[in-house]
Amino acid sequence: MEEVFGSQKQNPRNELIKRAVNFDHIFAVSDLVKDEYLFLVPDAPAEKIKTVYNGLSVKDITWDRKK
Repeated sequence: MEEVFGSQKQNPRNELIKRAVNFDHIFAVSDLVKDEYLFLVPDAPAEKIKTVYNGLSVKDITWDRKK
């Protein structure tokens, strides 16, 4: 990103994003977020980034079944 926009050291969000590569896995809430992360940190291994969509399918569960 610095090659395109210059130094971003004044932006703490950018510094946190660059350090996320040190985690075992990185969750992205959409394909767009994954692509954006790979743009910001091009040397990040793509296999570490998992797309986890922001929403859940919910089935009705009775109280007895939950026990």
